[in-house]
Parts: sequence; C-alpha cells; structure tokens
Amino acid sequence: MKKAFSILVDILTSIVLIVALAMVIPWLFGVQPKVVLTGSMEPNLPVGSLVYVVPVSAEEDLAVGDIITYPGVEGGKDVTHRVNRIETEEGIKKFYTKGDANEDEDGPPQLFGNILGTVEVFVPIIGYALALLLTTSGKVIAATICVILVILFFLLGGDPKEKGEKKEKKELWIELPGEEQAQVNAEPVKETRWPLPQVRAQAENKRK
Repeated sequence: MKKAFSILVDILTSIVLIVALAMVIPWLFGVQPKVVLTGSMEPNLPVGSLVYVVPVSAEEDLAVGDIITYPGVEGGKDVTHRVNRIETEEGIKKFYTKGDANEDEDGPPQLFGNILGTVEVFVPIIGYALALLLTTSGKVIAATICVILVILFFLLGGDPKEKGEKKEKKELWIELPGEEQAQVNAEPVKETRWPLPQVRAQAENKRK
C-alpha cells in the first residue's frame, strides 16, 4: 500500500511539473501557450494540443501557409488558423485565414496589428490537462486531490523511504550473547548494544 502510494505521488508530481514547465518557461521568452479547443485545424493540430505562439516582428515575415493566432470576434476565444491568402489594398496587407478542416475561409481578414503570432511548435494531448486546470471545476478537482494526498501521506506515517533507512540502521546493531555480554556489562559504558565494528574490535582485543 505504501509503495503504491509513493508511486502515485511521484506520477502526480511529475504531471504537475510537466504542465507547469510547459506553461511557465515559454512565457519567459515571450511565447504564448494556447490550447486547441476545436477540430478546425485537424489533423495537423489535433484537439487538446498545446500550441506555442511566437510573436512576429514584421508583416513581411508572414506568408501563405503560416498558422497564425488572432483574437476571436467581439472578445471571443483566440483563433488559430492558417493563412489562406494575402491581399494588399491601398498599401495595407490583409490576411485571409481558414481552418484546415473547414471548406470556407473565415470572416473578415486580419490586419497585421491584430495578429498575436505564428504557431511554431505544438504538443498533442497535454492541452487537455491545462484546459481542465483553467476551469473552476478543474481547480476544485486539483485542490481536492492535493488535500487527499496530504491526508494519506500523514495517515500512512510519512515517507516509506525514510522508514526503510531507519530500519536498515537498526539492523546494524546486535545484542552480545552469553559470557561476552557479561564482560561488556562489567566495563564502564552506558549501553550494552554495540555497533558491529566495535564488537569485532573487542573480540580481537580479548584474544590478545
């Protein structure tokens, strides 16, 4: 039971660390992690994928075929679609986008200033965990699991590895039998239990 609990704790801790690192480290370099919530970009970006959106410094860096992310209509969720065509009107470039799984283009074209960046890297599946943690119910579930693990940790008496070390140390001590024990008790010492190396040394001294 204790071994299974220790394995469970290690697995959950690893999951939390992976999700945290996948979110925090990119932010340090100006990269925005986003979760793919719909199948409009399948099969290239499966639902539940975690995509990393890298800022673009100039509109000349964008080309047809690039996957870009931009804010949804009227403050909706961000959209990640592919640039289907680019047109220039009165010196202003307009980027028309389309989901790989969609037949029609999206609505109005996007201007460069509205584009958050291009998708350079994505990680499948891990976005599911992140999307869940961002919801109220997901936060409640995560907090509940943490509380249960803490309670089980104390109920089972702490770290099994630490207990194993204590047991191992205890086995290094032996009780002197019979006549040798009586000789040790006659000496001015506080304990009658001796570490194994000291027992051997005393035995060699007696023979001399």
